[in-house]
Amino acid sequence: MIRARRAERQPSSPGWYPESSGRFRYFDGRSWTEQVRPRLSLMPFTAELPQPDRSTPEEGRRERRFRVAKVLLTLVLLSGILLQLVVMSISASLVPTPVSRSRLVAEFNGACRTELSGFTVAGLRGSATTRRSGGDRLNRLSSDLGNVASHSNGSRFAYQIAVAWSDAATAWGAYADHPNASKLGSAERSLAAANIASRAAGVKECTVLLK
Repeated sequence: MIRARRAERQPSSPGWYPESSGRFRYFDGRSWTEQVRPRLSLMPFTAELPQPDRSTPEEGRRERRFRVAKVLLTLVLLSGILLQLVVMSISASLVPTPVSRSRLVAEFNGACRTELSGFTVAGLRGSATTRRSGGDRLNRLSSDLGNVASHSNGSRFAYQIAVAWSDAATAWGAYADHPNASKLGSAERSLAAANIASRAAGVKECTVLLK
């Protein structure tokens, strides 16, 4: 009976045609086929219109001021971070690089090798000229050793050696200006102390012959 009713209302061309059930059935041009498909249901389209700006002029000004304040705050924070990084970089570059003990010993030995070569108490105490020559050499040595110690990053043995030879230079200078047995004895004791401090630290070139 269904096929009879379909036959009565057969369309004239192939295609999909609606049935009373709500589906679509395909007609191939001669007969109805078993191919069916559901009816497509389209959602109604609703256009969303832009909402009008109902803010007052004062509210608009406050909003603009707020945005400007946020931008300025961001810039201030970024500037602070950048400044902190710059300060940290400069501080790191100012920290003295630790100097190894072997390097300090080598620098002390080099300075003493230059100024103390051939230095003997007996050879330099004969005349005023030789005494002053010895004083000049000890003063130069004291200055060189002081410079090395100042770049030693607080090395205790470096300062001990520098101070010991500074005392020796002072004592020899007093003897050169006013030679007498007492001042000569003081100069020899200071030189002996400088010898001991140098040898204890392994600075073998910083030694003078006392006799």
